[in-house]
Amino acid sequence: MPIPKHNEIRIPVLEVLKKNGASGSKQLLEPLAKHFHLSDAEVNQLYESGKGFIFRSRISWALSYLKMAGLVESVVRGSVYILISNPKI
Repeated sequence: MPIPKHNEIRIPVLEVLKKNGASGSKQLLEPLAKHFHLSDAEVNQLYESGKGFIFRSRISWALSYLKMAGLVESVVRGSVYILISNPKI
């Protein structure tokens, strides 16, 4: 399976946050990889430049867009929680 784009990751991020509570991108990595049936090689795939992991970067972008939409908020640096009390996801 190809690595999902950030816009494909947003709803699953909300689902994980709803289930697990406040989480950082590191804590989101494993459940999202399982959700998308990604292999270890896909999870650890680097950009061609060798500077950064593609899937981790896309999770970060998904979180950024969810923050801009007012759906999640940073609790402390590196950790977010869901703002909507009863998300219909």
